Amino acid sequence: MNRKIIVGFLFFFMATFTFACNGDDDDNDPTRKLSPKELWERAETNDTAEAYEAYLTSYPSGSRAEEAERRLRQIWAQRVENFSASDMKQLRAVIETEYGTIKFQFIPDEAPNTCRNFIKLAESHFYDGLTFFRVIDDFIIQTGCPFNTGKGNPGYTIDAELSSRMHKAGTVAMARLPDELHSAGSQFYICLTPQPQLDNDYTVFGELVEGMKVAQTLGDLETDDQDKPLDPPVIKKVYIEGL
Repeated sequence: MNRKIIVGFLFFFMATFTFACNGDDDDNDPTRKLSPKELWERAETNDTAEAYEAYLTSYPSGSRAEEAERRLRQIWAQRVENFSASDMKQLRAVIETEYGTIKFQFIPDEAPNTCRNFIKLAESHFYDGLTFFRVIDDFIIQTGCPFNTGKGNPGYTIDAELSSRMHKAGTVAMARLPDELHSAGSQFYICLTPQPQLDNDYTVFGELVEGMKVAQTLGDLETDDQDKPLDPPVIKKVYIEGL
């Protein structure tokens, strides 16, 4: 066989083999960012909190992101059902804001279902991106409304869990409608000073262990006549430390 033909054939074979290998390496490259479709199919196949977390990390908005958050709430609702008061006492809620970090411990002995509800919402990213829409100096700062208006909830309400726990500076409690005891859902407030007039009327479920100065800073923000900050502070992320 002609030597030039043989050399040409070998060159063609090696080029084809190299291209095929490179293509395979690219498909299996762990650093390659998966498309929304690929990542969603993986999440649906695995159907785990970690898989939906991965999708939301890469694609935090859109209809599939909303579905991922909904599925995360379902998964976490199942997980937290078995959390005992002892389990939840070991956890801390961390609220990252553009002004700094606020951290609080749970009070599960007196409000176990409220604590479980908060953990579920936090771990499904419900609070991420919301604002403190109501701030009153020397009173409270309030957040947790999906519409940032004070009129929203997660699509359901929970029963109040009243106790003798007093409203002190740093107390974390559920907001609700003034005339409906069992109307809390996701909105909560943090006391900036003692508020004894709120005792026995609202579900207290946490106490600040870090970030009181941050909360005070939020309370000092300039507001309109409806107590809404002129530049509402955004919650970057809420997560549960210790899980």
